[in-house]
Amino acid sequence: MISLSKEPLEDIELYQAQYQRLINLFTELAELGERDGSIRTEGHTPNILITMMNVFGNFSKKMAMLNGIPAFQTQVDPTEQFQILKNLFLEPLKA
Repeated sequence: MISLSKEPLEDIELYQAQYQRLINLFTELAELGERDGSIRTEGHTPNILITMMNVFGNFSKKMAMLNGIPAFQTQVDPTEQFQILKNLFLEPLKA
């Protein structure tokens, strides 16, 4: 598993640069939403969005890895799980 590797990873700088771009984008989106009043202005919105990004990333990887393996099929359709997860994060942010 890559996350447990102690060896330097090839192209890790590229991954880190893209990850930082996403963080910057989510931070900017949070600031814009706070300014235009579409999301709450409690100041921790960028952290919530970054956490959401990480959770969605893990969810997507898991669904992709387990797709087509009958022993690992969940009782809730992955599309429905995605919608539930999205609503859990986004509903509390709405102004």
